[in-house]
Amino acid sequence: MKRFILIIVSLGFLFVTEAQTWKIPVCRQTDESRVKTLKFSPRTELTIKTQLSIRDSVKENITWQGLFHSGSQDSLVIKLETFKSFRELPGGIRQTTTIPPETYLKKSLPGNGLKPFALDDIDFLSYQKRSKLIGKADDILEPVIFASLFVIILSPLISYDFKEGELNTERYKNWALGSTLTMTSCFAVLMAINLPNLQKNYQFQPGWPEKNAKVWKFKLSQPSR
Repeated sequence: MKRFILIIVSLGFLFVTEAQTWKIPVCRQTDESRVKTLKFSPRTELTIKTQLSIRDSVKENITWQGLFHSGSQDSLVIKLETFKSFRELPGGIRQTTTIPPETYLKKSLPGNGLKPFALDDIDFLSYQKRSKLIGKADDILEPVIFASLFVIILSPLISYDFKEGELNTERYKNWALGSTLTMTSCFAVLMAINLPNLQKNYQFQPGWPEKNAKVWKFKLSQPSR
């Protein structure tokens, strides 16, 4: 029990010391009183999609994926990790092209790997926080879970008294119950950490990429007069 409490306290300390976040409000297009605040930190994974204008009956949209880098009142910057282009040609032909980020950024932003976006140009945004806390928890708790499961499977063999030719029920209860409690506690900690960091999606273009999704817009700061 003391070890379990120590794990929770340590993970909580890491969570509190996460990097400072950048915040941007969004509201529903149909009801500006419905406001939410998006919060991004340097450990936030972003997926940004933009639908391009139809040219020669060719539909094209672009997807960028990467880690949040910085933001301002009307733009944000990501550390690009993936660039994809999806085209739908006449006749139902579809093409998906993936370009390494260093190749895509080579002409415009050599060397830094950063891709800026004007908020007005974002048609869809998905984000999920992948903090150091989650990685550390996985490294610490997953081996404990597998070890506990292994002990549960072997507990009948471990508890068998070969001299008496029967199962030592007291020993079996201690091994099985102890391993089960340990595994359950680890699962509880992992769920508590991951639940607040589930992927969140915001669509800013009516009817795309989802036809019936709620549509949002960024509440950009108005310039002072």
